[in-house]
Amino acid sequence: MGLLDKLVKNKISDKISETLSSAVTNAVNKAEELSGVDLDGDGKKGSARLYSTTTSSAPSAKVATDSQAISAPSQKGKEYFAEILATEFSSYEIRENVNPAAFGGSGRNLDFVLHSGGNLLGAVVLVDHNRDNNKAYKDAKSSCEKAGVAFINFYTHMPNERDFVIYRIKNKL
Repeated sequence: MGLLDKLVKNKISDKISETLSSAVTNAVNKAEELSGVDLDGDGKKGSARLYSTTTSSAPSAKVATDSQAISAPSQKGKEYFAEILATEFSSYEIRENVNPAAFGGSGRNLDFVLHSGGNLLGAVVLVDHNRDNNKAYKDAKSSCEKAGVAFINFYTHMPNERDFVIYRIKNKL
């Protein structure tokens, strides 16, 4: 490879690196603005600078620490949903970890069920990413549908903001 080829290749590599860096930075900035979470660990939201092209043409990525990932708004656990159900749906009797066999069904346990006047009205199920495709989940969903019980699932890797959760449950009941 000649000197001219090397120079052209290096310039092209630098330009590609710069373009990719800019695109990733813009995407992270937008994600920080929308989520309100500092994803790149610089202490500022919407000011990401993931790659440095000034010192080297090789990208140097900053990665969010474990504590940042845990505090992200998408990490909503069972306690979060229990609190929403207790405060926003206090007129219902709420039970946790109910087996669908309790109403003649099968499948995985339902994280929460809502009763009113002795009638089972709805089931709230918290689902990990890609776990809605397994047999136990499908059986529980089918059991609820056959029994006329609203099946309301929430993906735990998604934000599940309070207003959204309330809206979805009210809409299904």
